[in-house]
Amino acid sequence: QVEHPVSELVSGVNLPAALMCVGMGIPLYRIPEVRSLYGEEPYGEKKIDFDNVPQLPPKCHCIAVRVTAEDTEAGFRPSQGKVDEISFRNSKQCWGYFSVGNGGGVHNFADSQFGHIFSTGATREEARRGMVWALKNITVRGEIKVSYGYVLELLNKPEFRECEINTAWLDKLIADNATRPKDEQIHPALCAAAVYRALAKVNDNVQKYNSFLSAGHTPAKELLADTVTETFVFYGQKYTLTCGRSSNSEYQLTLNGTQITVPCREMSTGALQLRIGGSNVVAYCEAENDSIRVTINGQAITLTGESDPTKLKTAVSGKLVHFLVPDGGHVEEGQPYAEMEVMKMILPLKSTVAGTIALRAAPGSTVATAQLLAEIEPDDPSKVSRPQEDTAPWPAHMTAGADADAGVAKVRNAIDGLWQVMNGFYCHTLPAGEFIENCLADLSGLSSADVTLSALNRSYLVAEGAAETSDAKVSTVVSALLNKFMEIESNFDGLTRVEAIEALKAKHTKDKVLDAKAIFALDFAQSKREIRIEAVHSLMKWIGKEKALIAACQESLSSLAGKHYGGSAGRALLQARYLIKHGARIDAAKTTVAPDAAAFESWRLENYDTKTIVTNAGNVQVVFAEPKKVDGKKVSPLDRRLFVRSVFSPADFDVPQWSEIDEVLSGHIMDLCVDTISFAQDKQLTKTAFNVLFMNVTELTLDPKVIYALLKSEVFHAYAKKMLRLGFREVEIKFHSRTKAGTTGAECTTVQRAILSNPTGYALSMKIYEEVVGADGKISLKATDGSEALLQKYSTLSGLQLKRLQAAAAGTTYAHDWPALLQSSVEKRWHQYVKAGEVAGLTKDKVPKNVFEATQMHVVDPTNANTTLVDGAPAGGKPVGMIVWRCTLSTPAYFDGVTGETATREIVCVANDITVQSGSFSVLEDVVFKAASDYARANKLPFIYLSANSGARLGLCDELKSVFRVARSGNSLEYLYVTPAEREELVGKGVVMAGEEITVDGEKRFRISDIVGKQADHLGVENLQGSALIAGHMSLNYNTIPTLSVVSGRSVGIGAYVNRLGRRVIQTKDSPMILTGAAAINRLLGKEVYSGNTQLGGNSIMQPNGVTHWPAENDADALSVALRWLDFVPARTDAAACTPRSIIMPQVDPVDRDVTFAPTKKGEPYDPRYLVAGNPEGSQLGMFDKGSFQESLSDWARTVVTGRAALGGTPCGVILVETRPQQKFDPADPADPTSSASFASQAGQVWYPDSARKTADALADFDKERLPCFIMANWRGFSGGMRD
Repeated sequence: QVEHPVSELVSGVNLPAALMCVGMGIPLYRIPEVRSLYGEEPYGEKKIDFDNVPQLPPKCHCIAVRVTAEDTEAGFRPSQGKVDEISFRNSKQCWGYFSVGNGGGVHNFADSQFGHIFSTGATREEARRGMVWALKNITVRGEIKVSYGYVLELLNKPEFRECEINTAWLDKLIADNATRPKDEQIHPALCAAAVYRALAKVNDNVQKYNSFLSAGHTPAKELLADTVTETFVFYGQKYTLTCGRSSNSEYQLTLNGTQITVPCREMSTGALQLRIGGSNVVAYCEAENDSIRVTINGQAITLTGESDPTKLKTAVSGKLVHFLVPDGGHVEEGQPYAEMEVMKMILPLKSTVAGTIALRAAPGSTVATAQLLAEIEPDDPSKVSRPQEDTAPWPAHMTAGADADAGVAKVRNAIDGLWQVMNGFYCHTLPAGEFIENCLADLSGLSSADVTLSALNRSYLVAEGAAETSDAKVSTVVSALLNKFMEIESNFDGLTRVEAIEALKAKHTKDKVLDAKAIFALDFAQSKREIRIEAVHSLMKWIGKEKALIAACQESLSSLAGKHYGGSAGRALLQARYLIKHGARIDAAKTTVAPDAAAFESWRLENYDTKTIVTNAGNVQVVFAEPKKVDGKKVSPLDRRLFVRSVFSPADFDVPQWSEIDEVLSGHIMDLCVDTISFAQDKQLTKTAFNVLFMNVTELTLDPKVIYALLKSEVFHAYAKKMLRLGFREVEIKFHSRTKAGTTGAECTTVQRAILSNPTGYALSMKIYEEVVGADGKISLKATDGSEALLQKYSTLSGLQLKRLQAAAAGTTYAHDWPALLQSSVEKRWHQYVKAGEVAGLTKDKVPKNVFEATQMHVVDPTNANTTLVDGAPAGGKPVGMIVWRCTLSTPAYFDGVTGETATREIVCVANDITVQSGSFSVLEDVVFKAASDYARANKLPFIYLSANSGARLGLCDELKSVFRVARSGNSLEYLYVTPAEREELVGKGVVMAGEEITVDGEKRFRISDIVGKQADHLGVENLQGSALIAGHMSLNYNTIPTLSVVSGRSVGIGAYVNRLGRRVIQTKDSPMILTGAAAINRLLGKEVYSGNTQLGGNSIMQPNGVTHWPAENDADALSVALRWLDFVPARTDAAACTPRSIIMPQVDPVDRDVTFAPTKKGEPYDPRYLVAGNPEGSQLGMFDKGSFQESLSDWARTVVTGRAALGGTPCGVILVETRPQQKFDPADPADPTSSASFASQAGQVWYPDSARKTADALADFDKERLPCFIMANWRGFSGGMRD
C-alpha cells in the first residue's frame, strides 16, 4: 500500500529494495537493512532466528496524510479539475510527494489521491506537530477540492492528541459535522468571496470597456458599475452582502445594515491580501459553477449560491450509470435516485425533496458539473428546505480598527474620503451629504501642529515649498480637491456622454495608442457627477463659514470662479464668485427673526392642496401643490407645481436697513433660493413643472434698472438655465424702490412688483407694477399705462399651459408657440443688423412694426383627400395633430436702403402637434399635410416642416377598452369577449368588430376576433396608406419648391422618412430621427445596447451620414438657421427662371473690392472655404460677400465643401474642392460587439462615392432653389478601385 514509507521510516528498511532482494533469491538475513533492524552487523553472514530474535524499538514515530481531491463537506465526494499551483517544502521532519504539478489536473478517471505527506518525531506529539506545521504551509490552488484542511482539524482535536481514536469516533465526527468551520472563520471568508466577486466584476467591466472603446463603440454605462450584491449559502444559512469600491484599493462591505471597510491588494500568486478588523488575511478564492471556495490559513470554506432544491443537478462531472427511480416515479427525501461513476467510484445521488421525479438526462451519458439530471414536483412545497436568512451584523471585532496616531489618521481619512468622492467613488451606507459633512468637519484637525502634509503622506497633496501653517494646509487640500473636480468636469461640460468620450479618445491617443484606462477613470468619475457636485457645494459652504478660510483658499476659488460650467456645476462657480466678492457666506438658516406668515402670501395658494417640504432654510418655503379635486376628477401629473415663497431682510445679510441691493447681493439671494429648491426637490421625488418663485425683499431697496441689467448678465443666464431645468416658468419679486414724489421732488419709497415669465422656455418677458393698497386692504397692481388689477390667487394651469408642459416633456415646442418663436427669431435678426450699424439707412426706427405675421389655415373637409386650405383655425370637431400657417415675414435681408422700406415674403409652415396622440400621423393629419403641400406648390412658396412626431398612428378603441373581458385557461389567455348587451351598445356607437356568439357555462358571450373601431378614429392600417400619401407629396415638394425640415423632440417612422424626402434638414440637439426606439431594440436584443435614441438617430449619427444639413442647439437656434437659409431662397420659385432677389447682409462688402486671398504656393494645402469667405486670421477677403457663407453638410463627405453665399448681394450656391487629405470615419455598430470603428484616408481633389453624391445633391438643391451655382473646379477625377 502507499503507506509503506511509514514502515520504512520507523524500521529503517527500504521495503521495495528488500522485496527486490527476496525476488533475486537473497535470504532475508543477508539483507543489510533487515540485519540492522534485528541488531546485527549490516554486512555480517550470521543467520537470524526471526521467530525468536526481537526487532529493535522503532526509530521514531511517523504520521502519514493522504492528500486527496475530495469534497469533505459533501461526504468526501471525489473532485476533479485543473490544478493551478501546488506549493510544499520538504524539511528534516516532514517530506511529501505529489503526482500532479503546477498547471496539471485531476481527471474523472483518476484515483482521488494525488499526494502524500509524512511527518516524523521522537514522540507521537512531535510527529503530530510536524504534520500540523506541514498542512498549514501546503498550498493547493485550482478547481479541485482537497481534504487536508479537514485532516488539520482532526489533528488538533483532543481525542487525536490523546490517541483515543477509532473509526467509530471518525464516523461520529462526520455525522455531527464537528469539523464545520467556526463562525469567526466564516465572516472573513464572506469578505474574501464578496471582494473577489466585486473585483472580478470590475476587472471584467474594465476589459469590456477598453475593448468597446478601442473598437470605436461608446461603452454602455452599466460597465461603470462598481457595486455588486452577492448571496452566499453556507450550511443552510444565507448571507446577503453588498460590496462596492470606495477607492481603487478599498471596498465597502455591507451585511444586514452594518458596513466595514476592507483594503485589498492582489498578490502575484493570485491571492487577495485583505485587512479585516485590523488583521491581515491572505485568501485564495476559486470560482466554480455556482459556488466559490475560499482558503484562509489552509482552511477551505465553500460558499454556494442560492439554488432550487427541486432541481437535481450533479455536483461533479462523470458518467451517469443509471437512474434508480423511473421517470414519473416517487422519491423520498434523502433517497438515492441515480448512480454516477466518478474517479473509479460509484457515487449515489440523493434527492433533497420528497415528490414525483421527472428525469432530464440519459443513462450512460457523460454529464458535466451542474448539469440538470432531474426535477422534483414536491409533495408538500411548504416542506421544501430553503436556506435561512442570516440577520446578524458584522462581528464587533471586524468593525473595530483604529490607527496608532488618531489625530493624523482622522484627518487623513477625511481627506481620502473627499478625494475618492471627487474621483467618483462612493458606496457608503450614510447618505452622501452626511458623509461629506462629516469629512469636512474632520478637516478642522488641520489646525493641529501634529497634522503635517508629510505626516498625511498623500501623493495628491503636493505643494512645492508650502509652509506647514494651518492656512497653507487648508489651501493645499482645497486646491487638490477643486483641481480634481475641474479636471473631470472640463472634459464633460456642455457635451453629451457620446460627444465627451469621442473628445477624450482624441485627447488620450498618443502615437496611435489609446489610453483607455485614463478614459475609464474619467467616465467612471463623471457617472457619479451629482455626488461630486454635492461635495463641491458643501466644500464652498464650509469655506464660506470663516473669512480666514476664504482668504486661505483665494487662489483655488479664483481658479474655479474663472470657469464657465453649465448645469448644477455652474452653481459651484457662482458660489465661488460670491465668496470672492462678498466674503463669508451667511445662510438663510441663520435668520434671527422668522418672517411673518403674511409675508409669504400663502393665501394666494388657496386653489391648491398644499404640502410644505421641510428644508434647511427658515425664510424660504417650498410648497408642493396639487389642484383641489373637482367632482372627484383625477389630477393630471402635469398639474403638480412647486410654489417657492421667500422673504429676505437686512438681518439675513448683515447689511444696514434700506441698503441698496446690488448684483452680488441679488446673486446671493438667488443662490439661497436655488440651494433650497434643489434640496427640496431631492426630498420631493414627484416631478413638477410650471413652478413659481416668489421673493419678498423687505427693508431693502432695489432699483428697477438693476433688474434690467441683471437680465443681460452672465450670472442671470446661469440662474435662468438652472431655473428652467428646475421647472420654473415665473419669478415674482416684491421690492421697495426709491422714487421722487410728484411736484415736490422729495424722495420716497414705493412698493413695486416685477413679474418675469417664460411660458414657452424661449421668450422671457418682464413687467413691473406698483402696488396700491385699497381702503379694504386689498392689493392692486398698477401698470405703467395706469391700468390696475387686483392681486389674485394663483389659478390652476390652463389647458394651454398643460399642453406646453406636455410638449416640453417631449423635448419640443408646443405647436401653437412656433409662430411666436419665429417672430422672436425675426426680431433678433433685425436687432443683429441694427446693432452692426453697417447697412446704409438702417436705423432702429426703420424696423417694420410688424415683422412677422402668421395666419393659421385649416382644411375644409379633413375626410376628403382632395380638400383645400382656407384661412382660420378649425371650428371644433375632432382635434387634428397637424397645424398649417401661411407666414408673412419682413426680414432685414429685404431692406431697401434707398426707400427705407422692407419687402415682405411668404412661407408655408406645417407642424406636428405632439399633444394630439403623441404627434402621430392618422388619415386626418395626412390630409392636412397634403393640402398644405398643394397650397405651397400652387403659390410657389417655400415649405417648412416643423417635425415632432411619433410616426404612423396605431390606435386603440377607447370605447372597447372600458368593457372588454378576458377568458383564460389556467395561466394562458384564450380570447377577448363582451356580453351581447355590451356589443349592441358598442355597435350603436359606431364601433366595428368581428367575432362570433358563443355560450360558456350558460353565459352568452361575443368572442372578439377582429377590432376595427370607429371608422372616423382611424386606428389601423389606413394610416399606413396615408403615410405613403404624404411621402409622395414631400418628394413632389422637393422637386417643385424649396423645402426644409426642422427636427425637434423626435421624428419617428414616416416622420423621419418625410424629413429625408424633403432633403434639407435642421436637427436640434437630442432630437433623434429614428424608425424604432432604443428601448424597443434593447428589449429585442435582450440587453442594453443603445443608451438612448440619440445613439440611433441623433446629431452624431445623422450629420456624418449626410442626412442632417445643419445642427442646432435648440428650437430657437434652429429657426435662426432656417431664416438664414430663407434669405438665399427666392420668395417665389419659378422653374423656368433663375432670378434670385438681391439681399442685404449685416456686414457691408462693396462688390468692386479686390479678392485678396490666394493660396501662398502652388500645391500647398489650404482651406478651400477661404476662397469664398476669406481668411479671418490674415484679414484676407474671399470671392463672396463677407460673412455671407452658410456651409451645409459640413460633417459628411469632407473632400467636397458645399454651401450658400451672396455675391454683391446675389444669393448663390457654392461647391468647393477640398485640397487637403481627409479622414472618413466609419463608426462601430453598437449592436455588433465584434465591429470596430475605422478611419479611411481620402485624398484631396478626388471624388469618392460620398463626395460625388454630395456634389450631385448640392447641384439638385441649388437647382430647386433656382440659384446660380459657382464651382471652384479643382478635381483630379474619381477614385479608382472595385469598391468605389
